[in-house]
Amino acid sequence: MAVLLWVGAALAEPVAVHVLDDFERSDALAAWDLDLGAHVDQGQAELNFRRRRVWQIWRDPWPSLRLSHGAGLFSSGDWRGYGRLEFAVENRSTLAALLKLRVDDESGTRATRLFSLPPQVRRTCRVDLGLLGREIDLHEVALIDLYMSHPVRDYALVLDDIRLVADTL
Repeated sequence: MAVLLWVGAALAEPVAVHVLDDFERSDALAAWDLDLGAHVDQGQAELNFRRRRVWQIWRDPWPSLRLSHGAGLFSSGDWRGYGRLEFAVENRSTLAALLKLRVDDESGTRATRLFSLPPQVRRTCRVDLGLLGREIDLHEVALIDLYMSHPVRDYALVLDDIRLVADTL
């Protein structure tokens, strides 16, 4: 009986959804600070995380893409009414990848989550905002940063449907 209730809850439609980016607009990446190759194709962001061969003092030592509060569809920094952050990502590479998500609040406090991405698989990555709220102030979220620390090879990822989801009122 408990399994049936859990499955039913997992399949329930969310009460509220706030889209941070769905990449449906041809200029969707204009809102992002990009440190990697990227373009929008058929409502998805195709990303090329390339291994850095030469370190440069003015750049982070890893490929990343950052969306700041107020840019694009990221219109509200108040995430308190939502239960999770989720996004779809597909690893089109032949080897597994490790994608990192950093979320900053206005005071500069950071929280990081790691996602293992099997090769040739599309998955939905989820972050529990109740747990994230123990690390940062969800009232004033300032930045979303997706990156790979020192990738040992080049990776091709596809990103889609970054959104905040509330399952209950």
